[in-house]
Amino acid sequence: SLRYGGLYDFDETWAPPHIEHREGKNVDIYPTTVSEKNDPKWQFLMNKIDDLGSTYVNKINTKSPHLHFRE
Repeated sequence: SLRYGGLYDFDETWAPPHIEHREGKNVDIYPTTVSEKNDPKWQFLMNKIDDLGSTYVNKINTKSPHLHFRE
């Protein structure tokens, strides 16, 4: 997300993948050190998000594995 929200249009499509990103309060986490979808680092990240009292959408088993972290 951009500092004050808005569409970060790196694909030049002007189509937001997640509507919540427009407010600058949510972020997608793409762990670059996680080599497999069942890597324990995914669970570590999910546990830490839970510990913060925040939520996430699990997109690990998709073509583009990531966690969609919500404030």
